[in-house]
Amino acid sequence: MALLLYSYVTQEFIGYLFSIHNSQISRFIKKLEPIVSSIVSITKSKKLSKEDIEVLIIDATEQAIERPKKK
Repeated sequence: MALLLYSYVTQEFIGYLFSIHNSQISRFIKKLEPIVSSIVSITKSKKLSKEDIEVLIIDATEQAIERPKKK
């Protein structure tokens, strides 16, 4: 649970690490999150102010994808 909360890795990656299907990881999170949140302070996502939005930069750079050549 700490790996998910503090490292922001995907459930698929956690499933790979522990050899568990990612749907099982989701069920574990649903069971463990209330228990962990009662012990550890889990901050919810903050609302952005107008000033924060003006500073927010999104990287939307296009990435070229190599495609097979037509024969």
